[in-house]
Amino acid sequence: MIEHIILADGANKIVHVKRPQWLANQALEKPKSYNGFMGVSQGKPYFSKDNIEAYFRFALGHFDKFLLIVDDWLAQHNYAAFRGLSDEQALQKARFEGQKNIRAFESVKRKLQQENYEVDRIRIASLSELIDEQVRQRIEIIERHYQQDPKFRKDARAWLWKYIKNEARESGLQGEALEVAVDRSIKYLIQELALLNTMPERGYQVETYPGSNSVQKNIFEGKYTELGRELNFSRDYGFMEVNVTDPLLVRLSKYLADPGKQARRKMLETLHVSLVMAGLLGMGMLGGIGVYASFKEGAERNKWHKIQYGTEVCNHEKIFGGRAGPTVSTCYSQFIKRP
Repeated sequence: MIEHIILADGANKIVHVKRPQWLANQALEKPKSYNGFMGVSQGKPYFSKDNIEAYFRFALGHFDKFLLIVDDWLAQHNYAAFRGLSDEQALQKARFEGQKNIRAFESVKRKLQQENYEVDRIRIASLSELIDEQVRQRIEIIERHYQQDPKFRKDARAWLWKYIKNEARESGLQGEALEVAVDRSIKYLIQELALLNTMPERGYQVETYPGSNSVQKNIFEGKYTELGRELNFSRDYGFMEVNVTDPLLVRLSKYLADPGKQARRKMLETLHVSLVMAGLLGMGMLGGIGVYASFKEGAERNKWHKIQYGTEVCNHEKIFGGRAGPTVSTCYSQFIKRP
């Protein structure tokens, strides 16, 4: 599995790019030649302002334009299915949560604008404003195949269950009531697939997301022959799994600072010292092979240095961040070394 580990300039985050598929490989090799997009679902702490900032920085370095689609529509189906809300209440809650997220992410854009990033290349849109006639037509097609194609129906429900099983169990629903709830929740997946199918027509060719959708991949690769034919999925499409994490020491600091983990704090502090000593010894013995990252402010922050993994060295020209994009290597894995 190819994985590119990239230091997010100025964001104190590490961006992991995994399994680039189809057009995404070209997008990585030729920064700013394509437009990218990402959807943001509701109720996931992962989509914090800090993480979205790292995604914006990544996008500005790799795409010409970037669209952040904030859900204010799809979540209504799960709210109605598992939280006992009426259709009207579920839609109101989805709209409220979506607008709250949009305001938060707009503040991230303003922050980057103050740092002279080209934030006009980023658009934040509510998902509901993208539900147009072409999306509705795709919804009808996918719903029909969901009813008629047992293979597609089975795969769709299996994929959905992985993401709703905890919420379904917490709801206490069982038997026929649970089946009715799942049938309502499947609308989330169907409508999401329909929207994704229209994105190349809107000029956004490369999807990024911290996870992958096996049903979408099956459609693209022709597993459901008739559905794929009717959708006529564009070949000008790419997907890359992009995850944002804190650097190791930041994660460790957060863990140790958590009052709920005080019982393990002393043990972890001892372990941390041992790991640091072992790491320093290993770096000395192996001539620097390992993981080392240090950060400098000012102009030095925008320069790529050598990225070393074992005896294989990958050269990058510039660190991304809205001003220049890297030449992405094909290393199996990359560890950042910046003096």
